Amino acid sequence: MKTEKAKHRGLSAKITRLVLTLTLLALFVISTAALAVVGLTEGLAADVGNQIGRLAAANMKDALLAQARQELMGVCYNKTEYIQQKFDETASSVRQISDAVTLMYSAPQNYVPRAVFPPDKANTGTVTPQLMFSETADRNSEALRKEVALTANIQDLLTAAVKYSDMSTAAYIATKSGIVIMSDANSDRKFKNGEDTPLPYEAFVRPWYIQASKANDLIFTDVMYDIHGGGATIVCAAPFYKDGEFMGVAGAGAFLTSINRAVSTARVGTQGYAFVIDSDGKVNISPTRKGELSASPDNNYDLRGSSNKELAAAAEDMTKGGSDFVSLVIDGKKSYLAYAPMTKPDWSFGLVVPESQVLKLANESSQNISALTLFATDEMNRHVQALLLTVAVILAAVILVVAITAKRWSRHISEPLQLLMQSVEDIGRGELDISISLNTGDEIEKLGDAFTDMARELREYIEHVTQITAEKEREGAEMSIAARIQFSMLPGDFNSLSKYADVFGVMQPAREIGGDFFDCFMVDEQRMCLIVADVAGKGVPAALYMVITKVIMKIAMLRDVTPERCLYKVNNQLCENNYENMFVTALAAVLDLRTGELSVANAGHNPPLIRRAGADNTDARFEYLKVPPDFVLAGLEDTTYHLTEYKMNPGDSLIMYTDGVTEAESRHRELFGDGRLLASVNESEARGLSAGNMANHISGRVSEFVDGAEQSDDMTLLIVNLRK
Repeated sequence: MKTEKAKHRGLSAKITRLVLTLTLLALFVISTAALAVVGLTEGLAADVGNQIGRLAAANMKDALLAQARQELMGVCYNKTEYIQQKFDETASSVRQISDAVTLMYSAPQNYVPRAVFPPDKANTGTVTPQLMFSETADRNSEALRKEVALTANIQDLLTAAVKYSDMSTAAYIATKSGIVIMSDANSDRKFKNGEDTPLPYEAFVRPWYIQASKANDLIFTDVMYDIHGGGATIVCAAPFYKDGEFMGVAGAGAFLTSINRAVSTARVGTQGYAFVIDSDGKVNISPTRKGELSASPDNNYDLRGSSNKELAAAAEDMTKGGSDFVSLVIDGKKSYLAYAPMTKPDWSFGLVVPESQVLKLANESSQNISALTLFATDEMNRHVQALLLTVAVILAAVILVVAITAKRWSRHISEPLQLLMQSVEDIGRGELDISISLNTGDEIEKLGDAFTDMARELREYIEHVTQITAEKEREGAEMSIAARIQFSMLPGDFNSLSKYADVFGVMQPAREIGGDFFDCFMVDEQRMCLIVADVAGKGVPAALYMVITKVIMKIAMLRDVTPERCLYKVNNQLCENNYENMFVTALAAVLDLRTGELSVANAGHNPPLIRRAGADNTDARFEYLKVPPDFVLAGLEDTTYHLTEYKMNPGDSLIMYTDGVTEAESRHRELFGDGRLLASVNESEARGLSAGNMANHISGRVSEFVDGAEQSDDMTLLIVNLRK
């Protein structure tokens, strides 16, 4: 027994000595090579660093001048693009206002007359639309009053153009009949001092009106003074028309202070500054009030005629749309000028930096590079010394770790059977997350691998069963959440919709979630939008498509309240990327709650039911409304939808539904059908019911008919009763 133990200890010691010997030999070779490389690298890095420092110091002036050119031209282009973007935003806003007024004059029947009020000093400081007239306007004319009521529809767009722009301080339209509607925050400036009667506004003599009417296109004016005392301003203006006939001009003004803020942020160092000149060589914007590049609306000086030939040449190139970086003398100081063109308005943006500022940076950079080179050399020497010390510590730690590891590893070579037995006991206790590694090269190693595979397969089987169970529970929870989200998207508070109508809607999906939906909302103070739609299919795909369709239809209807145009736009949007070939049937209507005018468009959907109340309401019966069914949504691009108009009176009722109602199946596979639906709503007990009770009555009749059969499709009802 003692002999066997001695043999065991001798084998462990031999393995330990062999590992340590090989480790020390490898570390000696690697350390020697590393130290040699570090020594060579240190000397080479120091030489290269000194050479780079000398070259950088010698060429710093040229390098910084090249860098200054690049940076200043970059600032010019970036700032030009930024200012151009601001003017483009103003131009887009003016174009939108012009197009909107043209549309009002061309189709006045599509607009409700609105009121707009004269200036009120109490509104000072708040962006407010204000009505003013030219002295030439016939204010007692009925035609002028109608024109005011029509063009008053533009006031919201004018206000938005000022509120949501950091450039525009006023937006307005002026008609050739003498009407002016202006939205700004300066109501108090529309009066004479001490008077309460607004001043007349003669737009016909203002440069923006004259230039836009002559150009028949969008224009930008030169810098001029605001007529209401706001200071220097620039106006963007565009004409509007009625069937091709000129009717007036729309415009938006930006005080020069707003544009100047955008320009003044482009500063370089402590002395550099920016300026802008127009196509006539006049300095429009500049932070200086004295000198060759000073700016003032009263200053009409053309830089191209300056006695400073270099400045005159640069101004000539700027007015021609050129861009460059030049050296010249400005106000007696040697400077650098970078400039770049703008397109509309036809201006040019320039940056001026004194040469002394650029050379100062060159001298400072040269000194800094020399100091940095010396510092880098010292740091490199210090880091090399620290590296040598670190290598020595690492070598000692590696030797210690290798000695301990080798001793333990050699001892474990003689213990494979004990490890195998312990692992088998662990598996028996249910500890399956084990790995038996016996690198003995014999049958014991194969047995250990077999036990490892068995434990792994058993663990994977248990994990698979657990995962399947958890997945099913998660899917059920997600479907429940999806159903709650879907129902939350449907209208729920019908009482707050309108005092003129009793409205109620309900959607009952065939599964947890469905593809039907309805929507009802006010597009303005008196018109209500009613939508019922059915996405082909059921379940999650139909529900996802339902959400997309509902959002697109509501956005389209709020932008354009004509049902047939809404369906046309929604159809084209749904046709895009419709790889699953889904489609939607929809019924869209707009009901004027005050006049009873009903406009309906049908995209392959079931016709609605309407009940026209009689004098005593005793013989009133529902009947199907004849609405031609056009093609479904998402089926074919550019499909045209027809608009059908009806007149509803107080007491009339409208029922919109999906085919889940008429196609509900009984136990005998019989459909509920259009006839049963019509009969159920015309029953004596259905007369005089509220919208909610009528929906419950119809649902009850369907439930009685199917008699417990599984619901085959989503069912949706939307009912509107006009109050008497």
